[in-house]
Amino acid sequence: STHAPTPMQSPAWLLAWWDAFANHNTRLSILIVRTNAGEVIGLAPFYLRDHWTDGKTLRFLGSGRVCSDFQTLPSLPGREIEVGTFIGQWLIGAQTKLNWGIVELEGIPHHDAATTALIGALKQARCQSYQSQLESTWRLDLTDGWQGFLAGLSRTQRSQTRNLLNRFDKNSDWSLRIIEEGDALSEALQQCIDLHQKRWNAVGQPGCFADKRFTKFVELASQNLAQDRRFRIVTLEDRGVPMASHIFLLDAAGNQYMYQSARDPSRDAQRVGQILNALEVRLATEEARGFIDFLRGDETYKQRMGAVAANCLRVRVVAPRLV
Repeated sequence: STHAPTPMQSPAWLLAWWDAFANHNTRLSILIVRTNAGEVIGLAPFYLRDHWTDGKTLRFLGSGRVCSDFQTLPSLPGREIEVGTFIGQWLIGAQTKLNWGIVELEGIPHHDAATTALIGALKQARCQSYQSQLESTWRLDLTDGWQGFLAGLSRTQRSQTRNLLNRFDKNSDWSLRIIEEGDALSEALQQCIDLHQKRWNAVGQPGCFADKRFTKFVELASQNLAQDRRFRIVTLEDRGVPMASHIFLLDAAGNQYMYQSARDPSRDAQRVGQILNALEVRLATEEARGFIDFLRGDETYKQRMGAVAANCLRVRVVAPRLV
């Protein structure tokens, strides 16, 4: 996990996904790249899915509705191209053994050296690749601190942000609760799940936690990541009653990735979701965090807060015999 670019490439995340989503049609297929001296320089966290329409497909652990972003082949710094090329060449040689027909890479950044090298090696062996654009990921740079954040907003957004924070600061009944570990984490997670489901059920949608596998995954991932203080739940409360809640993942440098948001729809008139967003940015600058990444999804609030979009891709590589 030392060289995982984000928490979503860590064993804590990926193995929680496997525990929750593995079934009789899937097989764990993690490929490990070593030098002749035995040093591990990279790996491919894959699984093999056998499906009646696509046949056998190699996919990243963490694929599907979990929406793991920034997927890659974790490698030692400077060895990314070497690792990606080797894995691609190895897969061609092992095609008969594994009987794979498709390699599907979902949630990869646009200029990822390791996956680009992998795709290139497969294409050299006459595989065909098909690229599609997913919703963008959005990152808010906080290296210029709170004043730098405010300066990057439009005049209207800057005024609104200050007004939202004033409403919180002057309301003695409201508080911000931050949980990263211990028994309180499970309680805070359940409160967040309840708010998330309440919000989506109110507009006739089932909500992602209606899937018991997804709920199991988030619970396992929270337990795993919390051991290294890489999981955080921030909740806006009114006299102890949750009004809005966000789930954050933290990387080794302390940067934050907002994975889930939730709010009580009966509090929408009070703009509790926007207040929580503003509070979290202010808190992140106080804690000297480099950025908040809002992950995949083109919701308008991300751009209004000054976040910058980055491409997120799905690439399907088809073996020559299937083309």
